Amino acid sequence: MKHTFLFQEGVWKVEGQYFGGLNNPIPLTGEIRIAHTVSKWLYDASMQLLTQTPVEFQNLYEIVPFEEDGDTTSWKSYNPEIGRLYGRYMIVDDSILSMYQLEGGEYMGMEYMLMVNKKTYKARGYTLHGKVRASSWSATFTKVE
Repeated sequence: MKHTFLFQEGVWKVEGQYFGGLNNPIPLTGEIRIAHTVSKWLYDASMQLLTQTPVEFQNLYEIVPFEEDGDTTSWKSYNPEIGRLYGRYMIVDDSILSMYQLEGGEYMGMEYMLMVNKKTYKARGYTLHGKVRASSWSATFTKVE
């Protein structure tokens, strides 16, 4: 199966729900831009939690390009709220898995992206702060033409 998310440049619309520490669902919307350079792939995410006063998150991931026929690679990101994250992407059939950890180990988590079709992925994720859930999310990524 040839993945399109991450592997092709483009813009993806994000719609879903975010669950904070109290597990209350909050509508989530946003956009992901994927760009490729020779030495790295850029994953630029802008998300908004649709609360009474919307909260915006920005993350820029730098991804080491997958090697030809490779199924794993590394990435790093800086989040102004919590610091520098380091992670790995792994390809398993119709899914892209990601595991990550905050520099220093205080936060760790995972994300799972299931390819529904070439233009749609379903994403699920979870972040731990120590042994306690800091956040989780359920979203759909749709490629914008």
